Amino acid sequence: HNSHQTGDADWVAFQAAAGQSYTVLAANLGQNSAPRLQLIGSDGATEVASAPAPTALTWTCPQNGAGQYYVRATQQLATVSGYGSEYDLTVSTSGPPKEPSTLTCTKRA
Repeated sequence: HNSHQTGDADWVAFQAAAGQSYTVLAANLGQNSAPRLQLIGSDGATEVASAPAPTALTWTCPQNGAGQYYVRATQQLATVSGYGSEYDLTVSTSGPPKEPSTLTCTKRA
């Protein structure tokens, strides 16, 4: 991923299982990259969690909350884009998976 233009947001969708813990990690940061990670609920609008550290977020899906969630990644500095703004984004589970998860990159308006 990278911020191809100023103010760009990258969205990634994944299926969360009830009671499963997830870690969202931004790694391999470019020299100007400082992504801000937000976990967005299945409605595509409600922030469920955000990263206290700029590159990692840990969250446990509530027992009644299984479904599709989104990770929204933006640059902390709104003026950062292009070369040097790249990063890798992963969503992984902690402990044994409760059910298979899929990770899908999506483009949102």
